[in-house]
Order: sequence, then C-alpha cells, then structure tokens
Amino acid sequence: MERAVYVVGFPWEEKSTLRRGTALGPWAIRRELLDWFAVPTGLASKLPIVDLGVVKLSRDERAFSEMAAVVGRIVPHGVPVVLGGDHSLTLPTVRTVAAVHGPVRLLWIDRHADLYPDFLGDRYSHACTAARLLEAGAVRELVQLGVRETSEQEEIQRRRWNVVWESEPNPELLPGEGPVYVTVDLDVLDPSFAPGASQGMHGGWRPEELLELLSQIETEIVGFDVVELNPRLDTSRKTAKVAAEVVKTLVGKVAVPKGAVAL
Repeated sequence: MERAVYVVGFPWEEKSTLRRGTALGPWAIRRELLDWFAVPTGLASKLPIVDLGVVKLSRDERAFSEMAAVVGRIVPHGVPVVLGGDHSLTLPTVRTVAAVHGPVRLLWIDRHADLYPDFLGDRYSHACTAARLLEAGAVRELVQLGVRETSEQEEIQRRRWNVVWESEPNPELLPGEGPVYVTVDLDVLDPSFAPGASQGMHGGWRPEELLELLSQIETEIVGFDVVELNPRLDTSRKTAKVAAEVVKTLVGKVAVPKGAVAL
C-alpha cells in the first residue's frame, strides 16, 4: 500500500488544568500552513500530504475513542500528524500507532514530564499522559527533553520506568532506532518567542534550538503531534508560526513513498 502524511486537527482541551483556549489551536496552526498545503516546498514537496482538516469531537472522554478511530484509519496508510489541543490527545494517538507498529520510542519535548499517577483526581489529565502511555505498554523507551518542572511523584515514576530527563536540547539523547513518535508541547519554548504556549514559563528554549534538534532526528518517524497552543494568548501569531515550522521540519524528516489513499 502506498503511503502518505495525513494532517489532522483535534480541537480538544477538556483535560487542560490551567486555562481554556487550546481547542482553538488546530485552526491557528492550519492558518499558518494553508499556503504550504497548496504548494509544499523543499523535501516535503516530494511527499504526498493529505489535509484532513479539523475533526469534530465529543466534549467528554468519548473523544479519546473518536481520536483513536481517526488515527486508526490513517496508520495503515501513512503517518499521522496531529495538531492540538491539550497534551492528553497524545494518549489515544500513540496507543493507536503502537497497535500497528508495536511499542514506540517516544521523543517527548515539553517543559513538563506529565508523569503524574493522577492530577487533581483525574488519571487522564494532560499532566498524566506519559504515565498512561507507559502503563499501556505503548512505549518501549521514553526520552523527555526540555523538562524543567517536576514533582516528587513524577521522580518516582521516572525511576520506575527508566525515563530519560534532560532540560536542554541534547541531540545525543535522540532515539537511535525506530519506530519513533514525536510529541512537541510548545511550552518548551520561552514565552518571549512563544507567548501562546498554554503553560509557558521563562527559561525555555529558543525556536532555533527546537527546530535544530528536530532536524537531527534520523530514525523512522511513525507519527507526531504539536500541542498546547492557545491562540487567545497568541495575539501576534508568533507561536502558531513556530508550530507550523515544527510541522514542516518533521514532515521533512518523514521519508515515505509518494501516493495517498482517500480516507
């Protein structure tokens, strides 16, 4: 079966714990990608890119099954590129990818580890996503770069699962073998560059550091997402533009043959 890259937006924010607005993220990122969808440039011009738009989701946990169903239709035919949305959407996406490719090496780029056993009584909070994926057996290796805010509970989880933590964009820690799934939480960036990251704090990376790190991935990427953009905070559209560059960079790293099928 010929393969392609499928871009889809999940307007999901029901597991966010700070402020509302990330459900609007997919539209904001798409706005910066529309010209690129029409005339992709560089390496991406050699790839079939299928724009699936933004899907309608329930406002409760039924949405996890709905997102999994969408990703499940994509994975047999190509690589899912998910625009979010809060970070809990990575749970159904990676579980579905792993059901086809087997447990993945997960490159997690984020200011937070999201390894809480539960957060404010919710096991499916966006602060618990990495923990749920490890428990589900969907991840064979978890490398978390950019992590600066952790808790004692998460430190216990880190030791339990042998998770790699690093605050800096260290290319030596990139997964050396595939399949790899990449998730990028925009709060890894300093707010001076990404004011629209939902939970950003000063001391983060520069966009150039993030894009350079992503450009050095050399293993098979079987999916990726970009999450936690809040357009209500992003009045200059700076963060959405960076998110679009992340998408372009990672699509350029996905080496798939030409050809696409209708879903």
